[in-house]
Amino acid sequence: MAVAAPVISVLLHGLLGLSIAALAGAALRVASLTGARGLDRALAALALDAATAAGQALLLGLVSLGTSPVALSLAAGVTWLAARARLTVPSPRPAPRRPARAPERNLSRAAPAGAAGVGRAASDAGPPLQAPPASTRRLDRLLRCLAQTQPAFEGREHLVYGPP
Repeated sequence: MAVAAPVISVLLHGLLGLSIAALAGAALRVASLTGARGLDRALAALALDAATAAGQALLLGLVSLGTSPVALSLAAGVTWLAARARLTVPSPRPAPRRPARAPERNLSRAAPAGAAGVGRAASDAGPPLQAPPASTRRLDRLLRCLAQTQPAFEGREHLVYGPP
């Protein structure tokens, strides 16, 4: 019994999604061993995920299976199983403890107004705002010039190859 082409396409896309999830899980497990947290861990996992996928495709390409969705999915599954069996994820670090009473709560009501007054007096006593540095002015001038320029050549007929 022949399976319709759309069904095979849906199955292959599902296999692709599972492969991506397996490689991402393995890469996240490896990235968590570095001790990174949050965005750092996610970016490390992304780089490891891409490198692992490319390496698997290249190695499978040596035996002419580099574009086989089934072989690539099996390789991703084996990678995830190996990472799950061999690598333990470290427990998350506990959140830092906060003091029972924050220091700013101990201030009287007049203290914020006094601090604002001192800040205002210090800003008035300082030097006035200066012009931006020369490098910033030059960059601004360059960007304005580039925005006003027109392309020198509209088409290829104006290009001359070789010495003039």
